[in-house]
Amino acid sequence: MNRRSIFFILFFGLVLLSSPCFAQDSLNLAALENYQPFTWEDNGNGKGIDIEVLNELSRRINIKIAISYFPWKRVLKNIKKGKFDGGFPGFKTPEREAYALYTGVPLHYSTFNIFVKKGEEFPYERIEYLYGKQVGIARGFSVNEEFDNAAVKGLIKITELDNTNLLFKMLMQKRLTCIVNNYHRTVIKINELGLSDEVVALPNPVGKPINSYLMFSRAAKIKNVNQLIERIDKALEEIHKDGTYDKICEKYLTGKVK
Repeated sequence: MNRRSIFFILFFGLVLLSSPCFAQDSLNLAALENYQPFTWEDNGNGKGIDIEVLNELSRRINIKIAISYFPWKRVLKNIKKGKFDGGFPGFKTPEREAYALYTGVPLHYSTFNIFVKKGEEFPYERIEYLYGKQVGIARGFSVNEEFDNAAVKGLIKITELDNTNLLFKMLMQKRLTCIVNNYHRTVIKINELGLSDEVVALPNPVGKPINSYLMFSRAAKIKNVNQLIERIDKALEEIHKDGTYDKICEKYLTGKVK
């Protein structure tokens, strides 16, 4: 066999391996549970903005997506150990990039705001305005690098709980100065608890809007993962640009905190 023949065999072998028939045809993903309006499960059916975006993604790139729901720390643990192909919705941090690959296009954009009991408002312009305050957050969440570093240094007094209902109970009892959480998720929770006339959001968010991504486990055996991410990015970009994403959001995001 001459060198030209060997070259063509290798070339066509690479082409076959990168073709759709050798690509990943299904994904098993771990999602954050009870995270309205983005991800939650209702009577065995997935609901939320991110779920509908992934359903549309599945249709556009012809890949089956199975989703299981867990607390956030278990989502990250499952990704790290490769028990699932990936998970969502995750912020990009150096620690997570050590065990996960990210799509280039986000699933959604998150804004973190400060929520206080009405009548207990305070000015907020930058992170130093939270120093010394008792702040409630959802367990396992990263707000942003600046906030997280201040919390680790003890400059902000953090109360971290799994149950956001308890955070609001503490806020109403003045055991917390404020709650810092995803704006849209918190608006929905406030309305559910009947607190829309008692809790207000401060006008300035904590930092800039943060992208929330689909993450892929480095430990999972995903076929041609880089090519898969490229296909997903192209489809997600189209979903955001052609109006599909806005239509999905309209179904879930209604009203603002008064």
